[in-house]
Amino acid sequence: MSDSSWLRPLRLAVAAVLGTALRLLLLVAGALFGLLALAFGLVLAAGLVIWALLRGRRPMVGQAFVWRGPRRPGAAARPTPGAMDDVVDVDVREIRDARQATAEDVQPLRRDGER
Repeated sequence: MSDSSWLRPLRLAVAAVLGTALRLLLLVAGALFGLLALAFGLVLAAGLVIWALLRGRRPMVGQAFVWRGPRRPGAAARPTPGAMDDVVDVDVREIRDARQATAEDVQPLRRDGER
């Protein structure tokens, strides 16, 4: 048993060195994997931008993750200032028979409300 008494500190030292080396190896492998994933994402994004430009479309940059503030109840129900531009006012008339319809009845209105 006297032989194992001097080997024990040596075994503990070797185990500590191997454990540290394994941790460093895992740390480097994780960092390398993270960098490869980042590089893959950058190459993919650049490829998508080039593909969009080749097809004649302008890529939307910075529109996906824009903070617009907290959501208020009923905020979607209120019309925006430009939303009322496409509203067309019409005069509704009942036509009992299609043969009674005149040219004035079926003529569409222009945008300014005149016939």
